[in-house]
Amino acid sequence: MSQFLELYNLQIDAEDPNYSMEVVLQHNVNRYYHSLNTNPYFWYGPIGGTVVRNAAYCFMGRLFANYSAEYPLEGRLCKNILFTMSGKPFIRLTLLTKPTI
Repeated sequence: MSQFLELYNLQIDAEDPNYSMEVVLQHNVNRYYHSLNTNPYFWYGPIGGTVVRNAAYCFMGRLFANYSAEYPLEGRLCKNILFTMSGKPFIRLTLLTKPTI
């Protein structure tokens, strides 16, 4: 759930949230550095790290986006689709708030 919230919070202040490939890439980079800094056994191998891990993020951003007539080229990954594909379609939005520091 915390990783989902990290991705969600990247667009929490946006007027019209779109989890585009740039946002998904930023989440990927954040997760990489988190793993690098918190896991002493972290290993980013040539196949498992470079190919498989990055492909999973690309699949999420590309395959689940809405490619309607309004967004024919890049697609649009909105909050509703993000909730559905994460297996959490019925989360109350009041629980998903920007963390306070």
